[in-house]
Amino acid sequence: YFSTVPANAVVKKMQQQSKSIALSLHAGGYVCNYSFYTLLHHTKDRDTLIGFVHFPLYEGQDDKQNSSLTLSDMASLLHDIIVEISSMIN
Repeated sequence: YFSTVPANAVVKKMQQQSKSIALSLHAGGYVCNYSFYTLLHHTKDRDTLIGFVHFPLYEGQDDKQNSSLTLSDMASLLHDIIVEISSMIN
């Protein structure tokens, strides 16, 4: 299964706006991967948009080897992604 949202176009548009974002073909391990593919499986016969956004660690979880974002930055980026998807499908 693959995301049913226009992920490539969203990532390109966000990068043009200098947002720190990248496309991945992997939803992560264990719970993230299971949740994404289970949702895709159960909606495969419906006209439903499904995507997955994987954020880095929350700022307080930073272990100095991985990137992190503030909660405010995560919320802002998620908002921008949703607005962009909405503008592409309407």
